[in-house]
Amino acid sequence: MNGKEQPTPGFYGKLPGLGDFVSRRLPVDFTQPWDLWLRESLASSQAQMGDDWLSAYLT
Repeated sequence: MNGKEQPTPGFYGKLPGLGDFVSRRLPVDFTQPWDLWLRESLASSQAQMGDDWLSAYLT
């Protein structure tokens, strides 16, 4: 090795079967803005689409 820290892959997103978004090996200061954006976007789309939201979300 050359003494430099090797990058470690991480992820943030939604996995089928889990109720919440998940993240592994990523710093909070990276995932927190994404989480805020996703929560606000989902709430906004639900408000705009009303009863049609769930079927659109699940496709």
